[in-house]
Amino acid sequence: MKSMEVTEEPNLTRSERTRLRIMRTAERMFGSEGINGPSLRQIASAARQSNGSVIQYHFEDKDNLIREIMLTRVREMESCRHAMLKAAEESGQLDDLATLLRILCLPHIELRDPDGRFPFSEFLIEFMLRYRGPAGSSHPYDERPDMVPNLTRTLKLIGRRLHYMDAEFISRRSMTAVMIFLYNLISANEQGIKGAQFDRRIEDAILMGAQAMLAPLPPLAPDHATVD
Repeated sequence: MKSMEVTEEPNLTRSERTRLRIMRTAERMFGSEGINGPSLRQIASAARQSNGSVIQYHFEDKDNLIREIMLTRVREMESCRHAMLKAAEESGQLDDLATLLRILCLPHIELRDPDGRFPFSEFLIEFMLRYRGPAGSSHPYDERPDMVPNLTRTLKLIGRRLHYMDAEFISRRSMTAVMIFLYNLISANEQGIKGAQFDRRIEDAILMGAQAMLAPLPPLAPDHATVD
């Protein structure tokens, strides 16, 4: 699957091409400068849009722009995850945590841009660290899991594998494992690692993430003593 660039989508309408150009530009700028870094006008200018209000016209505000970036990219990874889930099911590996983590993470590699970078991965790190939560934009899985069925199935399988943990632990450990992967993906690319060395670096990240998810649970915190 190739990264969906504006020049590769000749069948898009003018409005759709503008939306896509804005999303790709915002994704890159959010990833490199932080989600709270560039203003909407700066994004519009970088996307070669003369109308400074073009983002409000197409997306209303920054929060909806971020939601659309997330939804578009997650949908782009759906077909890859579907194929990987099918292969894992046929080989009887749907209960193997490392396999499930590969299904969750490896499709990101196919979102490399024409410059050889991974702008969505850089954006996602910012999103996960600083923007996700009640006060910020949510992941498509949080609001409409039916729109991303293969991601939803993967996360449910991870939850089933870690059934002895509370949902909070499963979510936090899954996000930590994804962060381990994203860090290694971006750093390996920045270091110019290619071929078999790149594959080994990525597999090492997957195995580290799986072990982090399986780490022993911390002891329960003792109840605070009540002072009369």
